[in-house]
Amino acid sequence: AARSALSFSRRSAISWLSSWGRRSSVMSGFRSTGDFRRWAAYPLAPGHLPPQGAAIIGDRPSAPPGRIRLNILLINHYAGSVRHGMEFRPYYMAREWVRAGHRVRIAAASYSHVRSRQPDLQPGPGPTRELIDGIEYLWYPTPAYGGNGLSRVRNIFAFLRQMHRDARRHAQEFAPDVVIASSTYPMDIWVARSIACRAGARLVFEVHDLWPLSPI
Repeated sequence: AARSALSFSRRSAISWLSSWGRRSSVMSGFRSTGDFRRWAAYPLAPGHLPPQGAAIIGDRPSAPPGRIRLNILLINHYAGSVRHGMEFRPYYMAREWVRAGHRVRIAAASYSHVRSRQPDLQPGPGPTRELIDGIEYLWYPTPAYGGNGLSRVRNIFAFLRQMHRDARRHAQEFAPDVVIASSTYPMDIWVARSIACRAGARLVFEVHDLWPLSPI
């Protein structure tokens, strides 16, 4: 009975996230910080906690007693932060989720034309981890580009190829409850779906731009 109560609570929390996104411009936003703060996790069965996934990263608030903490994986190729500049949207969304007690990982490319500063990468293969305001960023190394030509296509597929390679690792190590595809271009949905299926997570496709704009 306790296990079924926990399962119901977790499904309720994830369902609420998905339905709230649909009400906000067809998955296009979680825009109000007030709504984030009111995004309560649901009561757990006494004495039960959700799976923790990987080791807890320091300097991150814990969920209040009796509330579910979700692991949220946000895939956004162009994600920025207060350190790096645009795009700010993923950062502010993730910051409010962290304040609500959830664990958030953002997977992004190391190079984006909209940032004012690119992240500093550690030597060696694989993504560079960086903690910003309790948010775990994974910067995947990608080549620089200019304009919308072939170099940008190489940048996109370098990111997607690495995300596909690490799909099992994301599912097993981070154990997401929610996987959000939010890269402007639509091709990241396949990688997000692979991770969500492996982890048994809810998949959310956030539409917030027309891509590609010119043919449309």
